[in-house]
Order: sequence, then structure tokens, then C-alpha cells
Amino acid sequence: MAETAESAVPKTEKKRITKAMRMFWGLEEVGEGFTMGGGIYQSYFITDIARLPLPMFSFYTMITSILDFVISPLTGILIDGTKPMKWGKLRSWLLIMPPIAVVAATFKYVSYPSQSLTMWVLILAFAVYAAAFNTGNIANYSLIPAMCAYEDEKQSLASNRIAGNAIGRMIMGFVTPLAIIPLTNMFGSGGYTINSFGITFFLMLFYLVHFKLSKGYEGNGSSASTKRTTFKEMGKAIVANPQLVAVMFADMTSTMGTFILPGILVYMYRYVIGNGEMMGLLATHNLVVSFGSLIGAYISRFLMRKFEDRRKICCGVYLMVAALCFMTRFTVDTPYLFIFVNFLMMMVAGCTQPMESTFYFDCATYSQWKTGGENPTALFLGLATISIKMTSIVRGVIITILFNAINYSPDMGPTPELRSGFITAYSLVNSIIPVLGFIAIAFFYKISPAIIAKCKAEIEARGDAVQA
Repeated sequence: MAETAESAVPKTEKKRITKAMRMFWGLEEVGEGFTMGGGIYQSYFITDIARLPLPMFSFYTMITSILDFVISPLTGILIDGTKPMKWGKLRSWLLIMPPIAVVAATFKYVSYPSQSLTMWVLILAFAVYAAAFNTGNIANYSLIPAMCAYEDEKQSLASNRIAGNAIGRMIMGFVTPLAIIPLTNMFGSGGYTINSFGITFFLMLFYLVHFKLSKGYEGNGSSASTKRTTFKEMGKAIVANPQLVAVMFADMTSTMGTFILPGILVYMYRYVIGNGEMMGLLATHNLVVSFGSLIGAYISRFLMRKFEDRRKICCGVYLMVAALCFMTRFTVDTPYLFIFVNFLMMMVAGCTQPMESTFYFDCATYSQWKTGGENPTALFLGLATISIKMTSIVRGVIITILFNAINYSPDMGPTPELRSGFITAYSLVNSIIPVLGFIAIAFFYKISPAIIAKCKAEIEARGDAVQA
């Protein structure tokens, strides 16, 4: 009989997480959701407020996409490859990086008389913010398996992450469109700057909560690593588990709803929904859709308890997401139906995100078992950001191609070509991504719960042998 993950952990050495951790873990993700909910205006700020011409906007999009794609995976390498600091291998980054992110986020929304200066300041601010934000985020994410010795705890905190993110997006996605109006009335384009600073300041405070909650728990987890990992060990861990690529492809399904769709949504309400006369509904849309993600995150807890093999659940859900995304093209002339279909889509997609988190943890455990080295969770979660960056690149490519095809100007109205372009970008292009996720998990991801139980038991046995 296969040994379970829980029975593989010596109960005399491992402790349960606290009630406070079960209740409040996920606050950092609330702050992360704040940045996403408040960040829906990034492209709009560049094109319609800073008024960078199309060539500059295209250059900005290309450079920041490349920077984001390069920087994000390196954060996992930085965390795993750096000698642990005084507050721990992972916890230390929760204290160091957020203040840097606050400063950089403030400069992501600035506009100068010189368009060239504006563009380069925005690019520099983006690069610094990407490095600080992603390092803190990956360290925070990696703490879950490093703290939790039992599978139910990991699942609970993984669900808290997605729920927290949804709550943050729900609050700030509703508040930001309402706050931007008085802020810009008082401070002009500086209203966007103030909004970005305030949002990221809350993120920093929530990081401090996680820093406090995790005290004394890093290294308690059943898949914990508190030592520096060499570059050779990192390379071996990646090569040992090519199935990580399948998880990264599948992960684009959930990040689609967080990164691609919101980036296009502002333009949908500006030019498409109700012929561009329903911009006031954007706040309501963000609130309702984020609530759908929150419901999905809690449904996932039931699904993970009910069904041991999470791969089968995800495969069915991915196809449902694809179908609902495609359906949105038929609802653009009925605003409240458009919101409802998006609500259903994000509720269903929200079910997959906690499960995808556990796939990364399982991949790290599998690689640790196969190589005999340190657990590469931070490295793998750093690589996981490639999925997010790919969706950001897709968003940038979609908008850039569309803008250049129609010679976009912020002064143009909702022309038939513009409407058709955004409808296709929103509904058809994005519906392809969940289908890719289905193919990746159904045909290329073979790590079953039984395999993980075996891996954990053998890793634990190795540790006991070394101590003996």
C-alpha cells in the first residue's frame, strides 16, 4: 500500500500551521490583486493619457515584454541560488523587495512633456518593478510547501492565494475606475501616479503580515529546502522533469483571465460594449467577475478533497473556459449578459488555479526525488512566471497588431473595424489558450498522486538515512 504524504512525515518533527495562518494567509495575494485591479489602466495610460505615438507604444510593448520574460524566471534562480539571509531563504525577500516595488510602481504612471523621456522612464520603472515584485511573489509562493508538512494544509493555503487575489481584484477593480475620476480631476495625469503608489503601498503592508505569520515555519514543510542550490543542481532539476513545460502551458489558462482579458477590457468598454457608451459599467464588471474567481477558488477546495487526481478536473474545466470565452462575442451588445458570461468564465477558471499551484509543487517533489538534490520549488515557481509573461506578451502582441492594422488614435470613435478587432481579440484569440491547456495536461502531464506519494516517502527515507 502506497505511503501517503502525511504518513511520510515524522509527526514528532513536523508541526501543523496555526489558525492565524489558515485564516490570514493570502493577504499578500489580496495586495497582488490590488495591483492587478488597479493596473488595468497601464496600456490606456500610455496611449490615451501620456499619448505616446504608436511607434513608441509598440517599442515600449516589445521592450517591456522582453524584459518581463527574461527577469521573471531569473527571480527563482536568484532565490534558490542566494545564500539564505538572516530571516530565512524565502522570508527575507518578503521584507526586502516590497519597498522597492512601491517606488518603481509609482514611476510606472508618470508623464513628462518629452515623449521620449516618458517612454524611457516607464521602461526603467517597469524593469525595476518586475524584478522586485516577482522576487517577492515567488518567495511568498514558495513558502507554502516550505511551511506546510501536510497535503491538506498546502491545498488550503493554495486556495487562499487564489481567493485573496480574487478579493483584491474585486475590490480594486471596482474602486479604481471610481477613484480615477476625482484623482485626475484634482491632479491630472498625476492621479494615476497617486493611485499606483497607494495600491502598491498596501501590497507592502500585506507582505509584512505574511512575514510575521511565517516566522518559525520555514523549513517545517514536507518539501522544504533551506539551503543554497547550485546552478548545476538547478539544471539537473529542470532536465529531470520535462513535464513542467506541460504545467506551464496549462497555467496560461488561468493567467489569461488575470492578465490578457483585463488589458483588453478597458478598450472593450471604451469602443465596443454599448457602442462605447457603457464605460461606467467597467467597475461593476470588475467587481462581478472577480467575485466569480473568488467563488471558483473556494469550489476548488471541495473538488481537491473530493477527487484525488486533479488532472482530470482541470481537463474538463479548460474546455468549459474555452467555450465560455468564445461565447462572449455573442453578448457584446447586451452588456449585462456580457458581464454574466464573463462571471461564469472566471468562476470556472478560478477552480483550476489552486490545482495548478499544486502541480508545480508536485513537479518540484518529483525532481527532488529523481535527482537526490534540494527541493527546487522556488526555481520552478520562477519558471512558472513564464506562463504569466507569455500571456502578457500575447496581450501586447494582440493590441499592437490591432492598433497598427487600424492606425489607432485615442481620438477615434467606435468604428466597425475597431469593434470587430477587439471582439475577435477578446473572444476568439483567448479561447485558444484553454484548449492548449487541455492538450498539455491530458497528453503530456503524467505525474499522478500515487507517484507523488512514492516520491515523498523515498525522499523522507533518504533524510532519515542521512540523520542516522
